Amino acid sequence: MEHLTPPYHYDYTRLDSFLKQDYDPQAVACQLDETMSELVEFGGSDQTYSGILPQRHFFLRSLRDIFLKMKKSER
Repeated sequence: MEHLTPPYHYDYTRLDSFLKQDYDPQAVACQLDETMSELVEFGGSDQTYSGILPQRHFFLRSLRDIFLKMKKSER
């Protein structure tokens, strides 16, 4: 991974294309919600996975919140 110095700049071309052609942000958030539910349902019974489940759930929930609040740019 290349070292980035502030201000950070990323190429969001693929993400923009994904959100325009494949899924809108609300649909991505819905998919993340469903994935989190499935993780809890299936991962809770696996003792090895249940230890890291809260971290994975927090990560996915954070991404879900980003997509839920995403607005179209006027540019």
